[in-house]
Amino acid sequence: METPLVRGAREIDVTAWQFGFDPRYIQVREGDRIRFRCSSLDVEHTLTSTQLGVSLAIPPRGAEPVEFEFTPPAGDYVFHCESNCGPAKSQMKLRMVVAAGSASK
Repeated sequence: METPLVRGAREIDVTAWQFGFDPRYIQVREGDRIRFRCSSLDVEHTLTSTQLGVSLAIPPRGAEPVEFEFTPPAGDYVFHCESNCGPAKSQMKLRMVVAAGSASK
């Protein structure tokens, strides 16, 4: 099921490559609606968080970016890559801290 995009969501561009994500760290406020816009500089990757139940396939370089929108609960989350992108994929980490409190204006 595709999540409809919401006007006013905070858009965060995420770039994947062998072997990392940019940015590596994101901080948002609880209640913020987040839209990840993901692309790859090379091969196919995923942006996966088992804590949040998210696994977004990021197509290889040249493809249109993919988007995923959600409102995460407060917490400290780690995203990683689960694709067969190479031997150092375990280095691919993106940390997102969702601070408790009201949403950003």
